[in-house]
Order: sequence, then structure tokens, then C-alpha cells
Amino acid sequence: MPPIQLLPGTGVFANRLINQRTNEEYTNWTIAPVQSLLNYTNDPAAEYLYNSSEGGWQGSLEDAEIALELVSISPGLGVADSTGMDLFNSVGERYVIDRGDDFSFLPTFYTSQSAPAGLYSAEFRLVDVNSANNRTPLAPSGSFAVDFQVESVPESSTLFGLGLLGVLGLLSQAKKKSN
Repeated sequence: MPPIQLLPGTGVFANRLINQRTNEEYTNWTIAPVQSLLNYTNDPAAEYLYNSSEGGWQGSLEDAEIALELVSISPGLGVADSTGMDLFNSVGERYVIDRGDDFSFLPTFYTSQSAPAGLYSAEFRLVDVNSANNRTPLAPSGSFAVDFQVESVPESSTLFGLGLLGVLGLLSQAKKKSN
């Protein structure tokens, strides 16, 4: 899976580079129960996923309280909610998403706008944290990772210099034609 490019943010994510949903694959990071796939009955990919593992993922999350656990993260990469609040301070922390079969959560991954170009990664797993009334929590998911790319952006002085060279080249060509 190719890394997802981080793009300039707006609003609470101004001055940050963030993940955004695009036409590229894997840019939709909405976390929801498998039952939400039933809303896409005419989508063969959703149907395939829903019925994968011989229906092993179709069980109810009615009593489950699902948390996103941070397994690892690159320095400089952050994870926030829609208000811009950081979800994690350190590896091993858990952010409780919601409880039951009907939730949807979209994390935002970000770096500072001046982050060095390169690859940034985060690894997670989903964990049921509800053990109230001696309930046995569901087994944790396997871990899953996502990679992000910060592209190098030419400095404004470089862009100005290239533009100036272009103008000088055009003026030189125009002068030659007039002679």
C-alpha cells in the first residue's frame, strides 16, 4: 500500500499537514463496526468484506467498548479528533471510540506544516475495554499500520528564482527576434 500524502489543513488544522479523503485508495480512515457494511449492499467489495472469514466478523459489538490503541508512531506524527485534540501522549495509550454496533470515528493524522519531507508511520490495534460486571472483553484485533508521506515543498526564494529565470529567458528570446 503506497503512503498517503499529507496535505495542507484548514480550520483547527491550519498550519498542519493532514490526511484527507481523496480518490486515492486507503484515504478513508473511518472506523466503524462491520455491520455498517450492510449499508452498501450493492457494493461487491463491501459484500465480500462483510462475508469474509466465513462470516466470522459479523458478530454483535453490543456490549463491547472499542478503543484504538497506539502501538507505535513516528516522531513528528500526531493523531487527533475532529476538534484537533490529540488522542495520544505516548505509545500504549488507548482512545475509547464508542460502544455497541452503531458508531463512526474518523481520526486525523497530522504533522506540522514545516515537518521534514519523508515517511511517517503509525501502528494501532482495536481493543474491547469493557470488563464491567465480570464481562470477558473481545479479543484484540491484529495490529494495522498506516504510512504517510510529507513531500518536500520548494522554498519561496527558489520559486522566485525559477520564475525570474523564466522571465529573463522570455525577454532574451523576444530581444533576439526583434534584432
